[in-house]
Amino acid sequence: MACESTQDKAKKLQANAAANAKAQVPLTIPTPDKDIKVLDITVLEDKVNERTAVVVKLKNEGKEAAVSPPILVDMIGPDGKSVGKNDAFGLDASLQHVPLIEPGETIEWVNDQLLPTSPPKTAKITVGPPDTTGPPKNSVPEVLVTDPKVNADPSGTATIGKATNKSKIDQTALSIYVIAHSGNKVVAAGRGVIKDLKAGKSFNYNIFPVGDVNGAQLSVTAFPTTFQ
Repeated sequence: MACESTQDKAKKLQANAAANAKAQVPLTIPTPDKDIKVLDITVLEDKVNERTAVVVKLKNEGKEAAVSPPILVDMIGPDGKSVGKNDAFGLDASLQHVPLIEPGETIEWVNDQLLPTSPPKTAKITVGPPDTTGPPKNSVPEVLVTDPKVNADPSGTATIGKATNKSKIDQTALSIYVIAHSGNKVVAAGRGVIKDLKAGKSFNYNIFPVGDVNGAQLSVTAFPTTFQ
C-alpha cells in the first residue's frame, strides 16, 4: 500500500478547507420565484426583551406545491438602509426557508429570531425558487394542532398546545407558527420547531410570540416537512 506524503495531505487539507469556505456563504437569491407572491409584511418588536419578528404573507400562484423555497429578509431602518438580514450561514433551515406552500394557497411565514443592529421600520422580502415541487395536495401528511392557549410565564407570555402527527410518515423539524390578529392586523407572532414527531404521536408546543396577544385572535399552523 502506498503511503500518502505530507505534501499530498497538505494539498487535501487545503482543498477541503477551500470547499468548506465556499459552502459557508450567506444566503442569496439572485432570481425571485415567479409564482410565489409577497402580499404583506409585518415587523414586530418587543423592546423589553429585545426581540424582533417578521411575518410575511405569501401566495403560491403556481400550479404545483413549492417545498422549502428560500426566503431572504432584509430589515430596513427609518433612513432606508439595511439594519440586518437572515442570510447568515448555519441558521436553522426554518429561518431561511418556507416549509411548504400548496398551489393557490396563502400562508403566513414567521421569523422571530432576527437580530437587527437598530430598530427596523419595514423589511424587503425576496422568495427564491423552491428546492423541489411538492406532492399532490391529497398526499400531504396530516398534522393536527390544537388551538393555542395563553399562559403567563416568568420568561414572558407563552402560547401552548399540542401537535399530533396523524399521518404514517415521521416528521422531522416540523415548523409551527402562532400568529395573533386584531382585525386584519398582525399584532404578535412566534414560531417553534418540533425536532422529531413520529407517526401517530403527539408533542406539546410552547411558543413565545413577539408582540401583544392580549385580546387578539390566535391561530396556529403546522407545516409538514417530510413527505415519504
